[in-house]
Amino acid sequence: MNRIKFNRPTATIAHTIDNILSKGLGDLAHEFSSTRPASNVIESDSAYSLKIAAPGLSKEAFDIQINKDQLIVKVSQEKGKEGDSPKYTRREFNYNAFTRTFHLSDKIDTTKIDAGYENGILTINLEKKEIAKDKAPRTIAIS
Repeated sequence: MNRIKFNRPTATIAHTIDNILSKGLGDLAHEFSSTRPASNVIESDSAYSLKIAAPGLSKEAFDIQINKDQLIVKVSQEKGKEGDSPKYTRREFNYNAFTRTFHLSDKIDTTKIDAGYENGILTINLEKKEIAKDKAPRTIAIS
């Protein structure tokens, strides 16, 4: 799998001070938080395991697709009506919508991909093709 680079814009000191004065501290915290959840990729001999941290969602909120050599994970859930949710004094995770795209290596068998969501972690298992799996060395007899 290719490495994914994240570009987080950094604010200048003047921009930060302007935001504190105009918005207050509560709104400023939201500006520095990311709406892209963190992910880990774990490789074993036979598969890759992609884990995405996305707490507070239901499994129905996820849409996982394969398009050519890309794995696309989308989340879209409707916001509740005004007054339905509690009044937060600080909120650091709030995924109402995000899209993550991962490049799939040609070593992955796209017919053998499964996913599960438990304890706020989406796990997508990507099995390797038989030719890409690490095999134990063997000795060839000479006849």
